[in-house]
Amino acid sequence: MRSGPKRPAAPVAQKGVEADHPMAPRTAYLVCMVQRCGSNVLCEVLSRTGVAGRPTEYFTPDLPGAAALGHTMAGFERSAWAREHGVVGLQDFISCALREGSTPNGAFGARVPWIAFDALLAKLRQLPGQGDALPIELLGHSLGPVRFVRVQRHDRLRQAVSWALAAQTGLYSSHEAASRTPIRQPAFDFELVDGLRGEIERSEREWDAFFEAAALEPLRLFYEEIDEDLEGTIRRVLDWIGAPAPAGIDLSNLRHQRQTGGLNAEWVHRYREGRGGPAA
Repeated sequence: MRSGPKRPAAPVAQKGVEADHPMAPRTAYLVCMVQRCGSNVLCEVLSRTGVAGRPTEYFTPDLPGAAALGHTMAGFERSAWAREHGVVGLQDFISCALREGSTPNGAFGARVPWIAFDALLAKLRQLPGQGDALPIELLGHSLGPVRFVRVQRHDRLRQAVSWALAAQTGLYSSHEAASRTPIRQPAFDFELVDGLRGEIERSEREWDAFFEAAALEPLRLFYEEIDEDLEGTIRRVLDWIGAPAPAGIDLSNLRHQRQTGGLNAEWVHRYREGRGGPAA
């Protein structure tokens, strides 16, 4: 069964966007997520369509360990990515992100984990005249008309286990696992898995609160349906953002592949045993 409303709500826009940011897209969307929910492969295929922008994590704070993991975009206008693109200041950074993240049809996409969302809003409040703006107004002012795609996972224990494995090894995608040596070998850690499970729950509640306060209903997708019908899910997103769907969608040789394996299942079992049973 499909989740969310059948028709998209009107995108959020603010007056004056074109004047402030000449690169403002005709349509912008944010993929709102918590780590290990399937958004990597979703965004990779959306980029391949050529009509849905190039969604990635443009708006990421300088989180601990980001540089060691090769996250060149961490740090906004002070990031390695910004330096490579000759960015000077915050507004220039936003314009550069809009330019790099847009496709010729005027669609812009970005992926935003909850742990980065508050930092993004804080940055946008630094822009002239935006200090007292509401979150949805901040986004509309800088990005133009905005739609929201929310990606979640029904099985949050498996999500936490996947996150714990990635955090320990430093390998957050299948192509990294094939090309890089893990920073350490994974070892089951009940407290780590339990803490990340709690972080997922808290972050999802925060996304709930954001959308409720803004009176917005995003397109809701789940890891399980992305895994089962990737092409169909991509077509739903394209319809949601008003982008023309290509006749064929290229799903060959994807950089991001499902990483779930025997170790994941073992850790799920060990966690449940530690909590006192299979229902934990």
